[in-house]
Amino acid sequence: MDNKVFNINGRGDELLEKVIELAFIQEWGPESPATVKAWREDKEKGLIFLWTATEDSNKFPTALNAKQAAGVASAWLQGEFAQEVELDGWDVDCDHDGSNDLGWRVYCEDWGHVGHDSYAIIAIKPAYMWYGK
Repeated sequence: MDNKVFNINGRGDELLEKVIELAFIQEWGPESPATVKAWREDKEKGLIFLWTATEDSNKFPTALNAKQAAGVASAWLQGEFAQEVELDGWDVDCDHDGSNDLGWRVYCEDWGHVGHDSYAIIAIKPAYMWYGK
């Protein structure tokens, strides 16, 4: 669908897997959920999963289902590149009267794209969870 909206933040691998599964179902429906065939890193957008390879993407050796993609995303979030992703808005380590904990955000942007990637299913980036009093 062209007006897809997806934007979920959270913490932990179990929730990450379920969120990615939901995104894959939203892409093509529950009867035939999407698979991810390629990926790209972006210092602003994070890790971008694509349903097909493009000139500037990295192709996976085989298409990944949601569970497999979640494993890749979890490992990526622990890596060096993820630490360099620019956080802004609701993702930052905000100074407030509560506490913050590093988690992640899974999202897409207008038209279901991420940046210039019209083949994107979702992007994953580090994001802080804010906890009030």
